Amino acid sequence: MSASVALQTLLTQTLGIAVPVINAPMAGRPKPVAGAELAAAVARAGGLGLIGAAACTPVQLTEEFVQAQALLGAGADPQHAGIGLGLINAFTGPELLQAAIDCQPRAIWLSFGPFKELAPPIKAAGIKLICQVQTLEQIGDVLPLGADVIVAQSYESGGHGASHATTFCFVPEAVDFVREQCEKAGRPPVPVVAAGGVTDSRQIAAVLALGGDGVVLGTRLLATPECGSRAEEKEAVAAAGSDASETPATVRTRLYDDLSSLPWPQEVNGRLLQNKFIADYGARLAGTPPAERETVKAEAIEVLKRSDFDRDVSAVYCGAGVGLVRKIEPAEVLVTSLVTEAKARLQRLGAELAK
Repeated sequence: MSASVALQTLLTQTLGIAVPVINAPMAGRPKPVAGAELAAAVARAGGLGLIGAAACTPVQLTEEFVQAQALLGAGADPQHAGIGLGLINAFTGPELLQAAIDCQPRAIWLSFGPFKELAPPIKAAGIKLICQVQTLEQIGDVLPLGADVIVAQSYESGGHGASHATTFCFVPEAVDFVREQCEKAGRPPVPVVAAGGVTDSRQIAAVLALGGDGVVLGTRLLATPECGSRAEEKEAVAAAGSDASETPATVRTRLYDDLSSLPWPQEVNGRLLQNKFIADYGARLAGTPPAERETVKAEAIEVLKRSDFDRDVSAVYCGAGVGLVRKIEPAEVLVTSLVTEAKARLQRLGAELAK
């Protein structure tokens, strides 16, 4: 275990963890991108380790959770043993939800699609409910359902999203809105967590300065040995370049979702590394008459089927902060160092302002 660090906020108090960091519950097939190894590493660092279980079968979900618990060991300090499960509302049926509840995780994360059918059983089981939202209206929907944590996902986020707001704007608005709604309802404060573009200690400090209670790390944790994606994808993320370039590293698109059979809500799209497949087929589909579009889609699907991993073809999901990811590092050490640096940065700033 890396040297222990603690940074207490409303988020850490709510979830019983030591540092205000949650890993994004990145799903994947045949195994989660954020699986047992990554979740356990984040938990050992004092954060909430989430398993991206959205694409799992109930049996796979349970196996991943049991493995994460085993990696932590029976005598682990509770503040360094927080393991949760992440689900996608639109893909989650009763059996998968029940399997998640039966694990009795520290928390269950919901996102993308209706919350009203999934939230009550989680709350009834006494499990903390994390709701990722992309709009203020969604916050208004999930607070009455008992959301214990609000994740404000911004436009910069990697993978799938639906927000038009940036982290710099969305977080303070979400903080104000949540506070007002909680005061009206006469309920205790609910922590707000930033998701989108957060990759280094300066951004963690900035989120706390904006009034947020913690951060979600996704893209930064893709470049770790514990991440479940393949080595070529990790290397592609670490060498991606920058979105602050004349040729941005990432792009938002629905192309891969439109070519798949997964029922993503129509307002959702994905941020991923730009590639030749997106440039070619995105343009071709946009310029093809509707009557001929299915032929082009079928051709594109065949190209994807023939590709194992090809940087010009394969989807490599990551966020706008990818330009700050430059090497592959162990997740536990990384989270600890980021929080240590963020805490020191805030302390230095406080000391300077006190002069």
